[in-house]
Amino acid sequence: MPLSSYMGLVESFSSYQALLEDDTQKATTLSQDIRQRLMSIMRVTSVETEVVVAVKYFYLLACKPQEA
Repeated sequence: MPLSSYMGLVESFSSYQALLEDDTQKATTLSQDIRQRLMSIMRVTSVETEVVVAVKYFYLLACKPQEA
């Protein structure tokens, strides 16, 4: 996916949304900082550069013990 889409994914996380609601400027600065750091590390200049995103999902199943 393009880096810009990846950043959209990051910005959809509840922790980012909570920060955005609490402090819009701080959230915007954080997003821009992440974007710039990734572009610097990848040595690219376009947010349309393709990145590979791998997501692992883990599920934890539990239940309350039944009373005897």
